Amino acid sequence: MLFSAALELLKDTENGAFVLPARRASGAVLVAPDLVGRVLCSTFNRASGTANGWINEAAIHRGKTAPVFNNFGGEERIWFAPEGGPFGLMFGRKESQFENYCVQPGMSTAQYKVAEESPSSVLLEADLTLENAVGTRFDMHVERRISVIESCPYAMGVRGRMEMVGFQTENTVINMGGPWERTSGAVAVWCLGQFLEHPHLSIVVPVCPVADSESSPATVDEYFKDFCIGGVFPSARRVDYGDFVVLKADGRVRGKVGIKRGRATGRLGSYDPDDAHLIIVDHDFYPELEYATGYWRPYENAFDGDALSAYIDGPERPGGSEGVSFELETMSPALFLQPNQSFTYRNRTFHLRGDRGSVDRVCRRSLGPTLDQLEEFARTTD
Repeated sequence: MLFSAALELLKDTENGAFVLPARRASGAVLVAPDLVGRVLCSTFNRASGTANGWINEAAIHRGKTAPVFNNFGGEERIWFAPEGGPFGLMFGRKESQFENYCVQPGMSTAQYKVAEESPSSVLLEADLTLENAVGTRFDMHVERRISVIESCPYAMGVRGRMEMVGFQTENTVINMGGPWERTSGAVAVWCLGQFLEHPHLSIVVPVCPVADSESSPATVDEYFKDFCIGGVFPSARRVDYGDFVVLKADGRVRGKVGIKRGRATGRLGSYDPDDAHLIIVDHDFYPELEYATGYWRPYENAFDGDALSAYIDGPERPGGSEGVSFELETMSPALFLQPNQSFTYRNRTFHLRGDRGSVDRVCRRSLGPTLDQLEEFARTTD
């Protein structure tokens, strides 16, 4: 979809739209406050370029009618963790199973108001209420400042032709109710970006080395039991290179991985060799703090969860339709907030495209692999 068509889609469906143009380039970011305050897409060229994110055009035309989840797509939506488990937010008081899954209105239908705007940023706000599996109520005021980023730190000093567009969301949560405590559960900010899958696209997960990888694996594969057909992600579609893990995201196999704080670097990314398009997502990362656990099964520690995760869409059953999008997801630490206390969490998304040498250097600097490694991986998993 063209960026201009995405803008017209919002106007045609009577959804508010804000275009944030880059000052020194032709890129832009499109924000949809009415669609739960999301960044719908960015583009390298606001006049004629394509939308960088996956957009669910049919869902936007239908409106906020889905009883389980209004999946409008978009490059970044704001949710709250944990998803499942004893303090989960997505299953009510029921067991964490697909048939019980239901996204609360604060994450599926909420409309954010525009509190402030400028040529390069927009401030959105909303009052939300969520409830977890043990009945703890979370009343909160959320402020979400979305800003265009004019330069990518990972490209600093890199010569050669390079296009870049990026944005940051600065998410402030204010506790408007009682204390959020360990015994009754806490929430965390969860930023999810949806992007288009491609036949040769790879997701890259940089990881910190550890002495004992048996007790601290690079990725948490608990999700495969729920998201993968047969409960196992095919070994040929996932390779651990030591300092980074690469996963295939072509829509043919569904799966998800998480990265705990002890292995996380604060970054995720993807690369499409057919368009030389590199995506880097990073966030405010606090490895010394605890992260909410949200797996769809029993666990011992409710605050030893993932700091980042990656979801790959694919068939739900053998012979089913292939997937169309993948997600790069980041989480804030668990928010143990007292009444009127606040926490601000920042998430950043960068898109880069250019000559091979420049993109290769940025990829190695930010994520770890060379383009040769990613292209070889794509060929061996065709």
